[in-house]
Amino acid sequence: MYKKALFFPIFFIFIILYSNISIIEKILKEPEKNIHLINNIDNIFLRASIKSYYADYFYEKGNKKILKSIFIPYDSLLERNALKIAKNPQYENFVYILKNTGYKIFFIDELFKKNDWKKMIIHFPNAMKTRECILKNSEIIDKDKIEIFACGILSTNFNDSMYSLTNDSLYIFLNGIIKENEFIISKLMKKYEYLLQYIKDRNKMLFAGAYIDDNIEFTKPAYYRGRYYEKEEEFEKALKMYLKANDPEAYIRIIAKIGEHSFRSKSDSILLKDESDFESVLYHKAKALYFDGKRGIADSLFLYLSNLNSVSFYCVRARQIINKISTNNKKYTLKGFDKYKEIFLKLQEYDKESIFNSFADKTYRANKNTAKYFAEFYYRMEIYNRTMTFGYRMLHIGIPVNECSKYLFPLPHRKIFEEAAEKTNVDIALLYAIARQESWFNPNAVSPAGAKGIMQLMDFVYEEHFDDNDNFNIEKNITVGSRHISTYLSMFEVNLAYGIMSYNAGPGNVMKWNRKKIDWELYIEMIPFRETRIFIKNVLRDYYIYKFILNES
Repeated sequence: MYKKALFFPIFFIFIILYSNISIIEKILKEPEKNIHLINNIDNIFLRASIKSYYADYFYEKGNKKILKSIFIPYDSLLERNALKIAKNPQYENFVYILKNTGYKIFFIDELFKKNDWKKMIIHFPNAMKTRECILKNSEIIDKDKIEIFACGILSTNFNDSMYSLTNDSLYIFLNGIIKENEFIISKLMKKYEYLLQYIKDRNKMLFAGAYIDDNIEFTKPAYYRGRYYEKEEEFEKALKMYLKANDPEAYIRIIAKIGEHSFRSKSDSILLKDESDFESVLYHKAKALYFDGKRGIADSLFLYLSNLNSVSFYCVRARQIINKISTNNKKYTLKGFDKYKEIFLKLQEYDKESIFNSFADKTYRANKNTAKYFAEFYYRMEIYNRTMTFGYRMLHIGIPVNECSKYLFPLPHRKIFEEAAEKTNVDIALLYAIARQESWFNPNAVSPAGAKGIMQLMDFVYEEHFDDNDNFNIEKNITVGSRHISTYLSMFEVNLAYGIMSYNAGPGNVMKWNRKKIDWELYIEMIPFRETRIFIKNVLRDYYIYKFILNES
């Protein structure tokens, strides 16, 4: 009797543990036939992730019957409140649910039928039917609605529809922005400048910068006013505007430019008086103090930066300067790892790995403490880009940086990296740093420009070394990347940073960016291409950390 009583619960737990995998496999094999089993998956986040994926799947196939029968009834709140959302703003919190299910299609249809362009802009700005609705109704939009219209649409492709609106002063102002009419903007800017914070078109904002008042309260217009002063080389006025815009990157760039134009003593004097708490400013201020002979105060600033729970370039450099870089490689126990591994592998087998990623993200949003669990899970599964995602999430919820380092700076494919480094005489730490920045160690990464693989190589670069179109082969990709960076390093032997910049921006640009009267780290702050500025700082940061990790190991 006792044995039977013991057998039942063990058998029952076994069934629960593996029933999800059985159901998932049936759905993956024949979704049209087995989608009704989806509500039997006991983990709510896994169930929601599969629903989200197959909602899109059935919508693309035009199967509204399955969408209505499977994806709407699963949550009674959806059915009860879906139509209320279109009528009553207090239910807008349910829009998030709608956006993650098949029902979003019907919600858009409902709003379209009612010509409710306002809610369509707010909740579904990129939907084709939103554009259709706006263009259809632009001639009847009155001046009370024009502000919402401008905020939602001015920066998109709907500018043509502006011309059929009511001819009042606000419309004239917005039309002046679109047409870059100096007279209209200068006459009406003060009255309507608050609207500038909603305009996303960079060129329009650069144009408007010349007419923005210095007392503007909003950060985005303040930034573009700063851009105007920077262009006019009125650097101290630009500093004030960038401080108001709360933009440390632009602020330190101006300090660097002052140093370039007026010798380092001028930029150092600004830094020594500066009271802002931007990490970049504190770091360069500490250096200025050091060269000014005030080493005790400089060390206290470096110590402050090193204690911040951050892996920014400045905090890592501060740790390096005071020799405080550390890592923690303790093993983390994972309950249920085998179960999730089997689910992950089953989804991967059907090329549906994105479902598991969605499940992990939803679980994390519901419980932030799962960040470390999934960081370790992906680390063991050798999915390093996702490992790093959860490593950053660990950092954001306050887990000490040394505990996150294992996940933020992994060492995949070590033998391949070692062989490539040895053959090309490139520091392995630098190869890791470039691969981490370029692809987050995702061997299948493809950039918008067409760069491929773990080292993000353009086809013409890869074809200089191999003629087999096997760009995503990890070993070949790392080999070519290593040869590629070694060429640039040999061109700029004077400073490692120049070779790294060339990998991103090309040697021609690096030669044009002549360094003048400032130290090389301030020089980095004023590189004209923002992408290259970010790239060089991130690669150097990763290089310093990987040097430490590799020496330690």
